[in-house]
Amino acid sequence: MILRRAAMLIRQEFRRLFTFGVIGLSSIGLLLGGYKLLSLIVWRGGPPTIQYTIVAVLVAWFNYEANRYFTFSQLNRTSASVGRFVTIGVIAT
Repeated sequence: MILRRAAMLIRQEFRRLFTFGVIGLSSIGLLLGGYKLLSLIVWRGGPPTIQYTIVAVLVAWFNYEANRYFTFSQLNRTSASVGRFVTIGVIAT
């Protein structure tokens, strides 16, 4: 009984970690691709700092929503989760 419960928890955490990693890698791709698209096609000659900031904010929003929906879907969703996400993002940066 205990071993079954432990195996189930390990599978859940592995799935969560894998999903978190896939979303993180896709966010890097979106960040790099979005910046290239914006700087070379959409807004040529614009200030790079502003271009990167625009893309970074959009990718952060994608990252939050994707992790909330796919990675942490079984956890309690509250409005405080946005504050925690922003706090961790600021600390990590």
